[in-house]
Amino acid sequence: MIAVLTEAGHVFVEWPFHGEFNERIEQHHNSFNEGPGVRLSEGVLDCATWEINRDFLELPALPDSLLVLDPSAAANTDREEELRIIKIAAGENFVVALTNQGHVLKLDIDSSESLDEIRKNFRNGSKKWIYVSHCGTYPHICISDNVHAY
Repeated sequence: MIAVLTEAGHVFVEWPFHGEFNERIEQHHNSFNEGPGVRLSEGVLDCATWEINRDFLELPALPDSLLVLDPSAAANTDREEELRIIKIAAGENFVVALTNQGHVLKLDIDSSESLDEIRKNFRNGSKKWIYVSHCGTYPHICISDNVHAY
C-alpha cells in the first residue's frame, strides 16, 4: 500500500499491485513492450515517462471524541489548532497515524475489498480509526493490543 499525508493532515492510500491500478500498469507495460516505445542507445534503455490518472482513496476523518491526553499540555497549546494527523506509517492492510496532540491511531483496510465497498464501510462507520490506548504520547510510543474504537 502507498499512503500519502497532505499538509492539511488528510491521508490517501492506493494499492499499486492490486485491482484496477495494477491492471492499468500491466496494460501500459504490455503496450510499451509491443510498440516502438523502447529505445536502446549505446546499450542503455532510454527513460520514458507516462501518466496514469488515478484518484487515491481518502481515509475517513479523525473521530471527534478523542481524549485529551495531557491536560497541562493542552492548556499550553493553541486550542484553535485543529486536531490533525502529522505522521503516518503504512503496512499492506493498515495505516498508523500520529496526531499533533500525540494520539496514536490505526485504521485497518482490507485490500481484497473493492474501493466502493471500502468507501461504503467508511461512510457507515464499520471501518474507522481506532485509538491505540496505553501507548503513551509521542515520542514515548509503544505497541499495544489495547485499542478503543471512537
